[in-house]
Amino acid sequence: MENLTTSPINFQERERRHDPSAQAESPPVPPLPRCTEEFTNKPRQNIPVLVSAKDGLTSVNRAKPKSITKAFPQTLRTINLFGPDTVHLWAPSTELRFTPDLSISDKGGRNPLTGKLDFEYPLLTLTNGRVVKGEFFKRNTSNFQFSVSWNKETGCSTCYLQFSAAAFAPDNLSLLDEEGLIQAVGKVQAALKEHGIYWELMTARIGGLALTKNLLLSEPPSNFLALLAGLQFKRAARKMGYGSGAQGLGNKQWYSVFYNKELEMKEKGKDFQQCPRNLTRAEMTFKNSETTFKAVQAKTIPKLLERWDSLKPAYHVAMKREIFKPVNDAAAEERPACCDWVALLDDASQSQRPFSTFTASAGALAFVQDQGLERAKWLIQNQLCDSSTKTGRGQRDRWFSALEAAAVILEMQKTANNGRARRELYAELRAAVLDA
Repeated sequence: MENLTTSPINFQERERRHDPSAQAESPPVPPLPRCTEEFTNKPRQNIPVLVSAKDGLTSVNRAKPKSITKAFPQTLRTINLFGPDTVHLWAPSTELRFTPDLSISDKGGRNPLTGKLDFEYPLLTLTNGRVVKGEFFKRNTSNFQFSVSWNKETGCSTCYLQFSAAAFAPDNLSLLDEEGLIQAVGKVQAALKEHGIYWELMTARIGGLALTKNLLLSEPPSNFLALLAGLQFKRAARKMGYGSGAQGLGNKQWYSVFYNKELEMKEKGKDFQQCPRNLTRAEMTFKNSETTFKAVQAKTIPKLLERWDSLKPAYHVAMKREIFKPVNDAAAEERPACCDWVALLDDASQSQRPFSTFTASAGALAFVQDQGLERAKWLIQNQLCDSSTKTGRGQRDRWFSALEAAAVILEMQKTANNGRARRELYAELRAAVLDA
């Protein structure tokens, strides 16, 4: 096979100047192995190296693979599996090799007046010396989503990869352990190679990570998903629809989604007969490199494997911070209805300004109960925050937060369709997500 040469563009140095955090992570990435039938480079430290084998790519220099459950056991201990799902990786294009098998043409848009390419950036250089011009390229398959985009700030192109590690599990219910993740990375790397993309994924940077947990609940998932819609979240978080009766929340840094696993399997045409009843998936996704590093302290797959035991604590911390917040926990506590003034006064007596606390909480509860949350916020916005007042945005947001907290308390006092109090459903969901 033709030996593949390195592009002359020194992207690594430019990337280091562009991303200072890259300097603190690890030594410079060694040259990639020659893209022959077998990767023969020696492993650096504890980095797993993937080699070709008759039965697919396997890892070397690691312990014997752990067995992954093939038949999903009907026990709570084994059903509450935890592991990574979607993985996002990125690297400068100079760390990859592209052969003519990639079947790529110039991707710039042509100007109808001049007939020239509007985007004449040198997006990729193939191993035969041909330069592909354009600004963006993508190649999606059932195993991965690959793209290349031109970075105008650095004057080079960057490659991005997204794949679902859970999709390589032996069944649609299990999640992968460390060895399973290595096998998944190897299979994706082999799939890329079939498309003319040679990328040593163990040297790629992590650009995002989804951590997933299977929850075995006592009620249909729809009861718990409806509960999530009434909780209080950061104002930057937005509620998103994911289908399958799912409930998703997130912003630019993270998103979390809860969904009915059996219903999702039905919609995808999977065999759902073995899916336990009331099985719910709870995912927490860190959407960029910075957020992922803060959560799991890993910038590459090998580092992620080293810190495997810290993934679940990181998942718990994120869920507590974004979903099961103290304000939601407090609202779920058993408390009297808002008309029980004696109980509200007793709560307020613990504060430094008891009367102000009492009138604020009682007024917010009564106001939201009478007008509804959205109507109450609309009235506050139009009656107290008009141009004639000096109310700032910060003050308005604090008022809105008080109304939202009152709405959560009222929501927790309601009874679900099954007759259970919603605060009980909240407690069960919280325990299932944060269970060690």
